[in-house]
Amino acid sequence: MEYKMNRCLKYIVYSNCSRQFNEENIVEIEVKYLFFYILFLLYSMGNALAQNYREVSKTYELEGLAEFNREHYQASLESYNKALKYDSLNPDIIKGRGDALFELRQCTEAIEAFNLAIEQYKKLPDTNVNKIVKLERTYEARGYAKLCIKDCQNAVYDFDHVLKKIPNSQRSYLGKGNAFRCLEKYDSALFCYNPLISLNPKVSDFFSERGECFYHLGRYYEAICDLNRYEFLTKSSNEKMNPLANFYRADCYFKLQKYDSAILDFEKTLLEYKSNSGVWVQLGDAYIFNDDFSNSRMCYERALDIDPQSIKAHKSMGRWELSQS
Repeated sequence: MEYKMNRCLKYIVYSNCSRQFNEENIVEIEVKYLFFYILFLLYSMGNALAQNYREVSKTYELEGLAEFNREHYQASLESYNKALKYDSLNPDIIKGRGDALFELRQCTEAIEAFNLAIEQYKKLPDTNVNKIVKLERTYEARGYAKLCIKDCQNAVYDFDHVLKKIPNSQRSYLGKGNAFRCLEKYDSALFCYNPLISLNPKVSDFFSERGECFYHLGRYYEAICDLNRYEFLTKSSNEKMNPLANFYRADCYFKLQKYDSAILDFEKTLLEYKSNSGVWVQLGDAYIFNDDFSNSRMCYERALDIDPQSIKAHKSMGRWELSQS
């Protein structure tokens, strides 16, 4: 190969020189030949070095992915940082680094990484078959990072961007719904959770999220239905039920004047939130409406022990004392 290159270089040099050879142009030819040969060597060395850098970068990238899958996020971040030293504009590595930062809840830094990854993915040729999917998944990841810092409106924009390209993205429907809940736009959130549940009706958390929306909209029967479904699915999969779901269902029952059921769910809530004076007050209110005055007083006293300044607990205790006079 080197012999053929030498001949090629000599041909290039000789073809550009006078055909009448004398000592001066022979020297000129040799100098030009040496110059081109040095360029060729530098080019070859550069290619070899670049190839070596790519191989080292790929090794660290795979290490970062393996650590991420093992949920060792700090180790994953360190591997991606090493990979970027050898391939600083590789969008896959930048995206992986952003994912690790997000899991470490360094969300502002994660957003910066996702911004750079999006910029680099856009530079890929349209013939790259994975370009759209990788780009949209990065928008999706950035949306969740924005949710993490409560930038909910901009998170909605990112999830919308994904859903225009990937209409059945469950993760984007969930993120968009959560963003609308963050903005207290519960009607809009329902339009995200409804298709999400249609796409995958076996995920318990989807019913919990939608049930909460129904609760805030005052649609208590629908909220109870969803939260019952959530409880069934969590028990079926041996998952632990979120105590907030018990609280929302308890308050729905209370507002519908179904005090026995409300008492059961408030008590379940208190298994996790024993130091929440507000829940003790609501449990006491449910007892008093159920004509169980001794238990209601015990609940109000417990609430005041936790928070002696609780206005709500003092008012409820005052109503209890009036009921006994």
